[in-house]
Amino acid sequence: MVTRRPHVPRQSIRGMAMLGISILLAVTTAGWCQEVSEEFGPEPIVLQPTGLPSAETPEAVLPAGALFHLRINGARRLLGDASELVQAFIPEKTLPPPLRQALTEPNSLLGLIGALTVGTPLSVDQLVAISGVDPDRPISLSLYPGRPEQAFALTIPVVDLAAFSALMTHLMPQHQVERIKLDGKSIYRIQVPNAHLFVTCADKMVSVCGSALLARQMLIAPPEARLDRSPFIMDTLQQYAQTNLVFVVDASPLKPMLPALRRFARIPDAAISKTRSDLFGELDDASRRQIDHQLRLRMGIRDIEQLADHVECLVTASYEVLFETLLGQATNFNGLAFSIDLTRDFQSIRFSAYSKSIVTDEEARPLPLAELNKIVSKLPGTHNAFVFSRQRQPAQKPMILGNLLDRIGSKMRQKELPLAFYKAMQRAYDACRPEQSLESKVPWMLSAKVRSPACQPPDQYSSMQAFLTALGEVDTAHPSLVKVQAIPHQPKGFLESHFEEQVGARNANDRSYRQWLGDLGAGQPFYLKDSRSSVQQLDRGVTKFTQETSYTTHWGLFGYNEHELINRRFTLAHNLDEYTLLYPGGRDPSVLVDFPPQPMPVAIVRLLAKANVPRGTHNLEVLRFLHLANDAVDMLVSLETLIHRDLGSYLAKAEAIRDEEGTQEEVLRKLVALEMPLEVFQLKIDSDDRLYLTTPVGLTYPRPKIIPEALVLLKDYRAAAESLGGSVVYQRAVDGQYDLVWVQSTEALATLVRTVGNNIVERYLSDAEGYAKLQRLALTPHDHEQGSHPAILTNTLWEMLAR
Repeated sequence: MVTRRPHVPRQSIRGMAMLGISILLAVTTAGWCQEVSEEFGPEPIVLQPTGLPSAETPEAVLPAGALFHLRINGARRLLGDASELVQAFIPEKTLPPPLRQALTEPNSLLGLIGALTVGTPLSVDQLVAISGVDPDRPISLSLYPGRPEQAFALTIPVVDLAAFSALMTHLMPQHQVERIKLDGKSIYRIQVPNAHLFVTCADKMVSVCGSALLARQMLIAPPEARLDRSPFIMDTLQQYAQTNLVFVVDASPLKPMLPALRRFARIPDAAISKTRSDLFGELDDASRRQIDHQLRLRMGIRDIEQLADHVECLVTASYEVLFETLLGQATNFNGLAFSIDLTRDFQSIRFSAYSKSIVTDEEARPLPLAELNKIVSKLPGTHNAFVFSRQRQPAQKPMILGNLLDRIGSKMRQKELPLAFYKAMQRAYDACRPEQSLESKVPWMLSAKVRSPACQPPDQYSSMQAFLTALGEVDTAHPSLVKVQAIPHQPKGFLESHFEEQVGARNANDRSYRQWLGDLGAGQPFYLKDSRSSVQQLDRGVTKFTQETSYTTHWGLFGYNEHELINRRFTLAHNLDEYTLLYPGGRDPSVLVDFPPQPMPVAIVRLLAKANVPRGTHNLEVLRFLHLANDAVDMLVSLETLIHRDLGSYLAKAEAIRDEEGTQEEVLRKLVALEMPLEVFQLKIDSDDRLYLTTPVGLTYPRPKIIPEALVLLKDYRAAAESLGGSVVYQRAVDGQYDLVWVQSTEALATLVRTVGNNIVERYLSDAEGYAKLQRLALTPHDHEQGSHPAILTNTLWEMLAR
């Protein structure tokens, strides 16, 4: 017998998605404004009020019990914010005049869509006249328990029911519409291919549902059974009232089902007996005796039945503890919320979780946000990436593991099983010492990535060979990005005690691990592990902390009695006013002492002001990297200068040798003796008897410099880069609620795209002279002809490319 999956029609959801997109973006033709002709269906859809309550918000007409609720807080606002965001990125000089004019409209996105579709910019008022949708009231899509294609409700505010009827007719050309009665209530039923839609109306509201029962419920539900009486959804929507879009997950409709799940809290005895019978019931006596013998010999277990008892205790205890934990979390869980908010320069995404299990530490000190600028300004160098975190909770043993061990022990005692293995696990758990981090001992910590003093730019070296040699000799103790931490100044001996405590915890856990292996009768590791800590005072007020772990083998190879491997980690500490700076991983304190601090970049100051980080935030992360494009371009300018200098010097020397008097063999011998730079692939001569060079990447020299032209294109962005861009992510927890918020500034990227695009058009594409200049930059005559010219010399380093 072949079982087929039931066909689930999804056309209704697809139709609603198409309807929502069309309403928001208005991608259609001018025929919307006209009477709907018969070609769109057997008859036009003409909606009349059916008794849907008259209300301003969707929540006032929707029945309670929605699991998911998506809300757009006004189409006008969403279109306006999206238009400003798109407008910030578009290089207006790349557009033809009609589209450029549309870009200046208040809703430029809608104007551009109208110009591209109907040939004229559209306004929000025109869109309202065409669609009948109210742009200033919320639009919502809700999903209730049940099959998704039936349990949805799309609620749309309207100002003109006739215009909206014409819009629906246009969007569903193949349909049949009828007005039906359901328990005395009037409902429109619209049949589309493989699906039915059920529509209820008021003068200013239309609701499209996937089932007749849900549509009927929207008509008959009393006021106290409406969605606006749901405390969680309404409180959440109030928190997100200033965002463009909010998505809410409400767990309350599922809460009544949780008590019924408690009947699954235990594995039935019948299921356990059947499983044991299936596993061991078919073993013959000889096989059973052999297995029993091996179990007694290797594991100290009496027989296979006792092994099954051990496994049963472990499995049932794990299931019960995990089930109780998950059920407790589900009982405390209230819901989730997700929102998106758009503006021209800043965008934010917010995620919130609501649960009674979220309990904040009342003794934790608040993060000193007002002091952040002062703290950052004390750090050495520039600081475009840092993490500011509040004191963490001390590390603790996993509570769920302790509960699991207690449950396993209780079950093993009930079955009167030997407890050697359980007692070994319990002793190991009791002896475990969680290693405490420094973040759990200080009120706050600021961790930043600081750029160390860079090596000289490439053009400061005599040749490419010298530059590459210098790169290979860079001290690995000075990475390009140095992690520097700042903490409040602590009493003398605090850091030394902290590192010694960490070492003590590691050694204690290692001893516990060895004891556990001994209790189980297992062999010991072939090495001895030992952790140590030491402190040393360096010059200029810097303290050096050393943590090391040694691994000593019990035996040796190649005539040695033992081997020892030692791993060391250094941490330098330097007191600076009321703060202590930590520089992990370095040997030289010069980065801490000599590298001058700089104030917080203007871009991050603006970003933090826009993010409006609230009190109660326990973790704040800032990242800004697009400004590094300026440094990258500067490096390319210097590198191109060095390359052109190398190639120009070599070519000049080669031409001088060729111009000397002598035979062809003597000239060639001198050319061979001339040191060839790394950047040269071949020395060639063209049909006009002129020397030129080819490079390993296929370009020829002489040629104009390209990077200076890139500087001209980037001039507008380079002038503003230091005050633009960046992102901030902060986490905040209060009793019952956890928030994760990401605020992104697109100013830097938008400025880069818009200004470079405009400069390209203005400099190269506006006239024939500019286009010719672009061609001269990209290609030289020798680029086309190099394949037909003979090579005088080939660089042996790249000789394989000539084969």
